[in-house]
Amino acid sequence: MEKPLKIVDVNATKKQVDLFEVVDQYDSLLDELFQIRNPWTKMKKDYAAEFAVFKQEHLAGKSSDEAGQWFYFPWSKTLVHYLTDELHQEVRTARNKNIITKEEQDKLYATTVAVAGLSVGSHGALTMAMIGMARHMKLADPDTISASNLNRLSYDFTKIGKHKAEVAAQTIYQINPYAEIEVFLEGVTNTNIDDFLTSVDILVEEMDSLPLKVMIRKESQRRGIPVLMATDNGVSVILDIERFDEEPQRPLFHGRVELSEETLSPTARQTNPKLWNQISSKIIGVEYMEEGLLTSLAQIGQTLGGVPQLGSAAVISGGLIAIGASRIATKKPLPSGKYIFSTEAILVPDYQSAEAVKRRDDIRAQFNKSLEA
Repeated sequence: MEKPLKIVDVNATKKQVDLFEVVDQYDSLLDELFQIRNPWTKMKKDYAAEFAVFKQEHLAGKSSDEAGQWFYFPWSKTLVHYLTDELHQEVRTARNKNIITKEEQDKLYATTVAVAGLSVGSHGALTMAMIGMARHMKLADPDTISASNLNRLSYDFTKIGKHKAEVAAQTIYQINPYAEIEVFLEGVTNTNIDDFLTSVDILVEEMDSLPLKVMIRKESQRRGIPVLMATDNGVSVILDIERFDEEPQRPLFHGRVELSEETLSPTARQTNPKLWNQISSKIIGVEYMEEGLLTSLAQIGQTLGGVPQLGSAAVISGGLIAIGASRIATKKPLPSGKYIFSTEAILVPDYQSAEAVKRRDDIRAQFNKSLEA
């Protein structure tokens, strides 16, 4: 895919390339950098004289056009003026302090993350980029963006038909043009999995294919790479953590399922949908599924064409992925397991009432019976 072009001669570039927009807020960036380094400016609004000295020292005889770094983004035909790499990271992560310490921020930025599956995975990738994590990312997804994807992707209709992985990479580059992103437009395959996982510290796995989920976990287990997977659960989220870096013999999917050649066939979902649904439900955990998801799943193929997913849950998933990955990268405790984040349990007043609990239990029992029938 196209990458941002680092520009040496900005005036020549303006004449040579097809430009839609020029974004030059360099003085504003310098002003913000000055305020970050001088917190007293928040109390003293008139700091023009001090800033003038700071700016003069920064430019060191250069014009503003010559300072910093210009990047041209060919996909949007936009030319943007940035601070240099180190200063850019300082400004864009300034409000992380001291929730994230300087030492932790350096560790986060140096962490290499691979993201397989760029629907829910795109929210994880973008959130990690926002908090200044993973300068080096690997993004894999063979699919393009469709109109129905846009109920849960942070893009607009101008992105329809474009590759999910490519659009995610472009968005991250515009957040941080100094990023190093490898894009796998064919998704994860038998032939590229070695390249995809080489030198990776953390894997975020959000693919639909069960055989690919198993294949990439086996390879991550062999390499000692921790795996995170966020699953939409109606308006809630289930976060799975598999610490193959700490437990190299840990069974896949927490040992919740027994896998066979039949279930791992690429056509298993079409040839034996009932068995595929049984395996998928065990991986997710029927006992954790919210009522809205359970009642919807029963309608797939009848009144619904696919698994329902909401943008609200996808955004929460992205935040949880970034938090989990950050804890792993900074060596904070995060055991393997299935973590349940139920917004309904928090926000619905009668969620724990005897009547509500019995209703959910009845729906789950009915759902399990439908899987066995």
